[in-house]
Amino acid sequence: MRSAIKRAVENPRRADLLAVFKGELAVQETFASIADDRRFFKSDELFHQHIASHAGFPGLWADISAAKLHMDRFRFLSFPRLDSMSVVLGQHRRIVDALEQAEALAAEEAMRMHLRRIFEVLEIVQQRYPHYFEAPTSTGKRTEAAAVGLAERQPIV
Repeated sequence: MRSAIKRAVENPRRADLLAVFKGELAVQETFASIADDRRFFKSDELFHQHIASHAGFPGLWADISAAKLHMDRFRFLSFPRLDSMSVVLGQHRRIVDALEQAEALAAEEAMRMHLRRIFEVLEIVQQRYPHYFEAPTSTGKRTEAAAVGLAERQPIV
């Protein structure tokens, strides 16, 4: 199956997606300039939701959202302290630039780099918040403190 970003590049309504993305980039620039990480995070979510929609998978985002609960918790721990808004914004710009040039391979690579960014900060987050990454107990459950801490840090989306 072709990636969602490649399908979005090949979509005849690519210009519509570009207009949406450029508006979202302007919003993200504003949120970054005022250090509003919560609203920037929401805009980041919309950015990815638009890709799924324009790729012809409008229902895909609901499935992704349901599956990425732990990823969101991790992102919230690392964002914006470790995963700066300017880095994310730069990655989004590269995706939009490739989309604008109708360069499917470049768009896929830019998206791949963007999505794999989380691995660059994983070790740092584990060192800063080791109690969130404790090994399961003999019953297979994490300690209560770790479970409560994760629940308390879940972003408001």
